[in-house]
Amino acid sequence: MSVYVTVGSTGFDELVKAVCTQEFMQALASQGFQRLMVQCGSSLDLFTPPTTRSESFGISIESFDYTNWPQRLIEQADLVICHAGTGSILEALHSGKPTIVVVNPSLMDNHQREIAEELATEGYVVEAKPDLLAKAILQGEYTGLRPYPAADPRPIGEIIDQETLRDPEWKKEFVRYIDEERKISKERFPAMALSTVDLDGRPSVRMVSPRGFVGDGFLKISQKDTGQWTSDILTFCTHAQSNKVSEL
Repeated sequence: MSVYVTVGSTGFDELVKAVCTQEFMQALASQGFQRLMVQCGSSLDLFTPPTTRSESFGISIESFDYTNWPQRLIEQADLVICHAGTGSILEALHSGKPTIVVVNPSLMDNHQREIAEELATEGYVVEAKPDLLAKAILQGEYTGLRPYPAADPRPIGEIIDQETLRDPEWKKEFVRYIDEERKISKERFPAMALSTVDLDGRPSVRMVSPRGFVGDGFLKISQKDTGQWTSDILTFCTHAQSNKVSEL
């Protein structure tokens, strides 16, 4: 059996360090796991696993910074351990894999915790802190999780085409959402989840930073406006080293 660990498109030092410990290796071995694959992102230099077979309890270990095919690695795994990015979580859940979610509290006012806690409360994932990751595996908390509901099977282009034929209420809601997020997070460009498909046609959710409509200043339109925008084209910013760009 194999485990896939992913930190997403940036880095997560605490998670990478946690999966290097003998305690973590022993926990995996006790549950019958034989292979560990770790996507480290910018934390690759901190991945220093045990070097001997006895210290690693016979676990085969692979590590790398980024991959263009995360879905293939998820499909190979019997357990997924990921940071609490929405895209990474939903990739694992849509594949039907048991998932342990590790929150990175240093990101954007700890916004990831809300996502992880909600999914854990519903029984879809296990939420664990880096220092309690080995314990979660030893206790088998990832077994018996509820299957996540299937995504809309229609091609995403068909869904978008249908939505854009309606009144432009979504634009008002979009501006309202961003305004509220800016009040909460104090970020100039708050993140949002954008539904996409990956290169194999599977549904994915990507975290991006919206920068407004083409032809307008960023969020120039106020909530009192009647909704007359100069275009229907949104602009986004995202991490260039991930596979988000090609998939979007």
